Amino acid sequence: TKFQRLPAPNPEPMDLVAAAKGVVSLHAADPDLVRTGGQDAEPRVDLSTEGESPLVKADRDQIVQVLTNLVQNGLDAASAVRPDPRVVVTVGRVDDAHVRIVVRDNGPGVTDEMRERLFEPYATSKPTGTGLGLAICQRIVFEHGGEIAYRPATKVGAVFEIRLPVNGPSLLEKPLETTAQPVSRMVDSPR
Repeated sequence: TKFQRLPAPNPEPMDLVAAAKGVVSLHAADPDLVRTGGQDAEPRVDLSTEGESPLVKADRDQIVQVLTNLVQNGLDAASAVRPDPRVVVTVGRVDDAHVRIVVRDNGPGVTDEMRERLFEPYATSKPTGTGLGLAICQRIVFEHGGEIAYRPATKVGAVFEIRLPVNGPSLLEKPLETTAQPVSRMVDSPR
């Protein structure tokens, strides 16, 4: 799998809460999507909103892709270690110019070793998976002029926080540098 360039975002005013609600209800409604161990283990994905969230200028499909990825990662991680996986998505304002999305799970959190490489392409601790998910999330968030960060939860689990500018990405002279390495350096391919 090559880490290909994503299409540039096509920012239009979007309702962040409605987009998050769609992702949450999709995962909350279908237990098969989360592949939990027990039949009766109830997958729990909740949405919490902090105050009024403004319309945000962003590419709705790309933001949904980021949210889907983070929610699925959280459920995968939590369901690997407990019968009651839980993910909470919180959407709220930071200030007049920024909104934030926080995705929290009750899984094992990220090891120190993995934390260093969390957003690098091909970094994964899953038995299956390409390890491209978080690298793509980071790229999408950066191209929206935003930031994404990981921190351990206070008690248990992982917390990913995204900050996005309400008015969309500022026009960039050139693409932002990310931690992504060119594919040629990542893979020993015969020349």
